[in-house]
Amino acid sequence: MAWRRATSTWRFAGFSETKPLSASTVSRLKEKWQGEYEEWLARPLDELEVPYLWVDGVYVKAGLEKDKAAVLVAVAGLSDGRKIVLTLEAGHRESEASWSSLLRRLKKRGLRSPRLVNGDGHLGIWAAMRNVFPEAVEQRCWNHYADLRIMPTPDLELPRAAARVTLRSA
Repeated sequence: MAWRRATSTWRFAGFSETKPLSASTVSRLKEKWQGEYEEWLARPLDELEVPYLWVDGVYVKAGLEKDKAAVLVAVAGLSDGRKIVLTLEAGHRESEASWSSLLRRLKKRGLRSPRLVNGDGHLGIWAAMRNVFPEAVEQRCWNHYADLRIMPTPDLELPRAAARVTLRSA
C-alpha cells in the first residue's frame, strides 16, 4: 500500500512491486483520492440515529513540520449497533476551536445531538460539545483514564497498578 507510506510524488519510487509509479500517476491518484475524501466528508448524516459518539485526536508525524499534527476522529455508534466513522479531519492539536469547527460541520451535514459522547480528558472537546451539542452527556474514555493512572508506574509495578485501576459507576 504505497499511499500509506508516502505523501509526495518523489517518495513513491520503489513502492510498487511491478514497476515504480511515475510522478504523474501519483499526482493523478492523489487528485482522485482527494476528490473521494471531499465527497465522503460532504455525505449527509441526517438519516443516522446516533445515540453514541466517540471522539479522539490521533497525533501523527508527517511531512516536514516539527510538530505532530492532530487528526480529529469522530465515530458514531448507531442505534442498530453498527459503528461508522463520521469524519477524519486535520486539527490544530485538540483545541476547542478545532473540535467546535468539526462538530459544526457534522451538525450542518444533519447530525443530531448524540445522547452520550465518549472522549479523552482534553478539555477542547468538552468545551466544543457544550457549544454545539449541549444536551449530550459527556463520558470519559476508560482506556484513557486507565492509561493516565498507570503511565507513571515503573514496569515492575504495572501488573499491581493495573489491578488497582477501577471504573466507578455513576
